[in-house]
Amino acid sequence: MFKTHRTMLLLAFALAGCTVHPVGERQERALSDNAGAAYQQPVDKRELPALAPDASPDQLVAYALLSSGDIEQAYWQWRSALEQVPQEGTQKANVMLSYSAMISNGETALEMNTLGLGNDTMNNIMLPDKLRTAATAALDNARAAGIRFDKARFELRAKVLAACGDYAQSAENIRLDQANIDLLDLIQRLTQSRLSTGAAAQADVLRASNERDMAKNELAAEQAKLPQELAAINALMNRPADAPLAPPAALPKLQALPGDGADLLALAAKNNPELQALAAEAASKRISVIRAKQDYWPDFSINATSDLAGTTQSLMGSLALPYLRYQALDAAIRQARADLHASVAMRRQTASDLSARVMSDLAQIHDADRQIDLFENTLLPRAREIVAGLQRTYTAGQSSMLDLLDAQRSQIALRRMLADLRTTREKQRADLEAAAGLGMARRATDTVGN
Repeated sequence: MFKTHRTMLLLAFALAGCTVHPVGERQERALSDNAGAAYQQPVDKRELPALAPDASPDQLVAYALLSSGDIEQAYWQWRSALEQVPQEGTQKANVMLSYSAMISNGETALEMNTLGLGNDTMNNIMLPDKLRTAATAALDNARAAGIRFDKARFELRAKVLAACGDYAQSAENIRLDQANIDLLDLIQRLTQSRLSTGAAAQADVLRASNERDMAKNELAAEQAKLPQELAAINALMNRPADAPLAPPAALPKLQALPGDGADLLALAAKNNPELQALAAEAASKRISVIRAKQDYWPDFSINATSDLAGTTQSLMGSLALPYLRYQALDAAIRQARADLHASVAMRRQTASDLSARVMSDLAQIHDADRQIDLFENTLLPRAREIVAGLQRTYTAGQSSMLDLLDAQRSQIALRRMLADLRTTREKQRADLEAAAGLGMARRATDTVGN
């Protein structure tokens, strides 16, 4: 009887603890633990970095990465995908404990009572290789979710930098408008002075007043953009819409590109998170083809019983042969192959789209650099000389006010165009870095492997 009970206990432990963990699962869990330490606390209890009113764009990015709901959602989707791995690697069958008693004339005896142990009748026991294959496919899907967590981080960085660029450009436009108003105030005073001496007409005074009022209107319109752009930045950082953040005192310095042409294409092909995620998904689908073929392998059931007196024992096993399901299994294999072909095609197209995106960003950045150089070193210095010269000749009564106003409008327009070029250039650079997986650290990888 002792041997029988020992056999039944061993069977119970085998059925209850049959979970296969694929190679790499422990490492992926360690990566997830390291990346998600900040998300273990609710956001209202999370330790977030203090933000000064004049925080830099990089500081705003660091804050956003810890507080953004989109990033946290991507993280928990990663964790959810990881928890699918042990589910796929675990037997679906439950341990079934059964008891039966035979009662004769209202009486029973130990030898008339039996205890049974085996798997439940609804699920057969699967071979370990089937579990390992399914768990490995789930692990590749979890890796893809982890890589998309990286993708979300890079995309958030690009969005924060773009929003900060818009905020800085509006602040620059406000400074330009204020400088324009100051000059128009001076022109109006000069015109009023010349009117008193008969050197100017009343129409000149009215024209100068209109120009100043229009400039004030443009200033007010630019100032109205600031709360909207501040709200957009705060939304990315999951802060109240009116949380204070001072407009930058100047446009940010232009940053150098991390490479050029073939270098950036190679970096993007190697580091782009979406390409890496699609590669992991394709690996999962390749394994899914193998798993679909394994459904031709039989599953089995086992059941052991013993009477309570230990006199009679029985051991019964059965194989589940998928003979009648061969058309469905063939279709499942074809479906898995079709999913694999679709995934490979998507990755190939994504790689082509990525190359076009990198080259487009590069072309726009190079063109912006060319124009910025033209504006800063040729057009604007020339426009300043024209305005200064006309201001002197107008004061001396040797040029008309219309010439001075036209020259001032031209200078302001050039400075606005330069600010727009600089902002657009930095947005394209941020997009380029996101495409190439550059600009900030990836998930920590210094963890112990499985």
